[in-house]
Amino acid sequence: MKAKLAIAVIVFTAFFAFYSTTDALCCDKNIIYVTHIENRAIQDYDRYWGYPEDFSKTVTFMIAFRLMYETGKTIKIVNVSDSSLFGSDEEELFDTAEAKKLDGVGDGCYIVAGYISEAVIDTSRSLKLAIGRKKYAIYSAMHLAFADLSTDKILVSDGFVGKHETSTMPNELINRDRRQFFPTDPVEAGGNALGIPFSRISFDFARSVKQVIAVN
Repeated sequence: MKAKLAIAVIVFTAFFAFYSTTDALCCDKNIIYVTHIENRAIQDYDRYWGYPEDFSKTVTFMIAFRLMYETGKTIKIVNVSDSSLFGSDEEELFDTAEAKKLDGVGDGCYIVAGYISEAVIDTSRSLKLAIGRKKYAIYSAMHLAFADLSTDKILVSDGFVGKHETSTMPNELINRDRRQFFPTDPVEAGGNALGIPFSRISFDFARSVKQVIAVN
């Protein structure tokens, strides 16, 4: 009788352990949540980047579109405008436990978070260009992270940089002040000189995510 009871206990324990492990890993790997990218680069209206909220939203959707294209996953945008998942230290990883509590986060396995740390435009006249023409040197930097919510494991967390130089400004992308501006439409922004650095960042990050997913 004792032997049978011991066997029953072992079987139940093994089943419970298997069930717990299975339950922990039970999530939809076809969903990636993309949290609203924080804007730490500009705080007030900028003649090139526009309004801070629009600027941040555009970059968020640029990241989301590239992730969808590269991974083939369903992308869901999550708003975290009221709180930050990162600390002030650039090396500090975002908190997956807090990410799970966000409205909009459900059964998906993966989540992306990040912030724009720099958005710089250097304008200088060049002797090689016609009189009155400027050269635009555009530099953007972001910290982006990708995590598996089922294991709380950070799979990607790194700084990404994008650069672009141009001396031309398409007429349709010039505002009333004759300044090139960052469109709120992410598709337009991707083809804009100001958006090219962010397009390159989106591409590099999405490729990193794709590679990590393939081996996990």
